[in-house]
Amino acid sequence: MGPDDEFADDDDMVPVEEEFKGTALFAGRGNPARYDLGEFRRLHEPLIQRHERFLRWHYGFSDRLLRVLLDAVKLAEQRPEAEATERTFLLAFLMLAAKIVSHAESIRVLTGMGRYGDAAGLCRFGLSDGMMLRYLAVFPEDVGDWFDLSQLRTPVHEAGKRYKALANKFREGTVRKKLLEGSVTVRGGALSDLSEAAHPTVWGMQYYSDMAPSGVFHIHYAPFYDPLPKAQTLALFLILVLYEPIDVFVAWCTKQAFEWHEPVETRWVALRVQVEKFVRMALAALEAGMDEFFPRE
Repeated sequence: MGPDDEFADDDDMVPVEEEFKGTALFAGRGNPARYDLGEFRRLHEPLIQRHERFLRWHYGFSDRLLRVLLDAVKLAEQRPEAEATERTFLLAFLMLAAKIVSHAESIRVLTGMGRYGDAAGLCRFGLSDGMMLRYLAVFPEDVGDWFDLSQLRTPVHEAGKRYKALANKFREGTVRKKLLEGSVTVRGGALSDLSEAAHPTVWGMQYYSDMAPSGVFHIHYAPFYDPLPKAQTLALFLILVLYEPIDVFVAWCTKQAFEWHEPVETRWVALRVQVEKFVRMALAALEAGMDEFFPRE
């Protein structure tokens, strides 16, 4: 499969407007539809299949990343280094990797169902967990405090001094600032974009709406299919969500001069190059699609 084929849709697909016209799954482009739960259930599976076909390369690539991450988790579970304790970075990795895998599965399902706004929110959580993992790898002296915070679980209005101090220490803004001060790369642009995912005037509106040629938003109150830019944007974010924990794991093991992680590292060295290539290709395709869906003045 060449670069030109990786983003190509199947030629035999019926145009979205015709396939879902008049149903609960397509309410845009001047064709409002009454929400019918029975209709949604009937067409639920075709919608997912269509997403799978259109994003087959994106999903296939994210599957490869997920397999590498799960193999890293298996290695971390074994913890072959004798001096490992319950407050090691590897235990933090297991906890955050479990969350990220769960987020990734949900992002995939929600994107396939046309629930773009919900998937965007989970992408935000996944990237945030990845940033926390990188922080703990760079500042291992804080791992113990991070575990303490995770176990306190005290409501803010009842929090004692210890809880408040730890909550402030691990606030996302504080973590991000400390990483940047340490010259550590942070996906600030993606985090900032997705922070607005639930805001009705920015990404939230775009993930749950369709723009008419006149520039007016048609708000959707039911799942719908929109391959560009929503579905491909979320597929790209999914890859970034899975990229971060693997990269952190390999870098940390290498820094510790371990050898037991080499099976994952060998695969990651090759896969990382492909990730960077894919991101460039996906962004180019996405930009071209944006021009098609949202023509510039």
